[in-house]
Amino acid sequence: MVDNLADVLETVLRSHGAALTAAAAALRAQTGGNQPRSPPDEIYQGKRRQPQPERWRDRQAAAAEAGVARRRANYDQIRALLAGGMTVAEIARTVGISRMTVYTYLRERPPQRKRHSVHGKQRVLERWEPYLLRRWDEGCHTATVLWREIRDQGFAHSLTNVQRFVNQLRREGPPPRGQPRSALTKTEGPPPRQVAALVLRRAERRSEEQQAYLDVLRGADPVVATATGLVDEFLGMVRHREGERLPAWLERAEASGIDELVRFARKLRTDQDAVQAGLTLRWSNGQTEGQITRLKLLKRQAYGRAKVDLLRTRVLARV
Repeated sequence: MVDNLADVLETVLRSHGAALTAAAAALRAQTGGNQPRSPPDEIYQGKRRQPQPERWRDRQAAAAEAGVARRRANYDQIRALLAGGMTVAEIARTVGISRMTVYTYLRERPPQRKRHSVHGKQRVLERWEPYLLRRWDEGCHTATVLWREIRDQGFAHSLTNVQRFVNQLRREGPPPRGQPRSALTKTEGPPPRQVAALVLRRAERRSEEQQAYLDVLRGADPVVATATGLVDEFLGMVRHREGERLPAWLERAEASGIDELVRFARKLRTDQDAVQAGLTLRWSNGQTEGQITRLKLLKRQAYGRAKVDLLRTRVLARV
């Protein structure tokens, strides 16, 4: 349930990307990280005076936009045919897609382009960033020199990583002293998946910067504040086994007006008794599911040809 709720929250945050960027800018201003950028002519552009654009990235973006446009056209056509009285099977034959896809378009909002990010991954320069920032303050702004210095200290990656780091310092300036650089204070802001992970993290395990970012974000966007508040309440039920609060939570989620949370609440209502028992009782069917998974694994190892007698022998031999 928590994984599904995390996906729901990520979808909500993705549709409010402007709020994520604005919260990052506000946090950067609060921490003093909004230093003026260097003029463009001060940035070293390399030997080529007019660098060639990254054509592969442009082609990739164009292909993604074309795919989204095609899916939106199918979405609009499906909605129009449904309003005209056609059945799902007739719509599928007319549009040229499967019936399951038709049901998906009827259930979800218009297709949007998903933008992936790698900010959640550990940075290869994280260990050497304090040294690089100190050398930057001392006046060393040449990426090659900095790379050679940290290479002698054990850095095993290429010069390109240091060049990107130095170019970012030229554009945005160094972060506030004593604070590490993170996606929460970058110009583009953090990716929705990272923000969703921060909401799901226990409050005592968040850093001061992470908590400050969530506070700014909730104060800037009422929809995000409502969604994150409902997520916090649901996590409280899970962690403290307070299943008796589930009916009231479902009513608030359905009345929130947030489509993703409304659909999530309605799915929980279809099996409300089981969900409430799972949020209340300390027992679970985890052991049973584990044994079933083990039995399936043993059967697949025999390419589906093992009969009951052989499976019984193999299962008992591993007990």
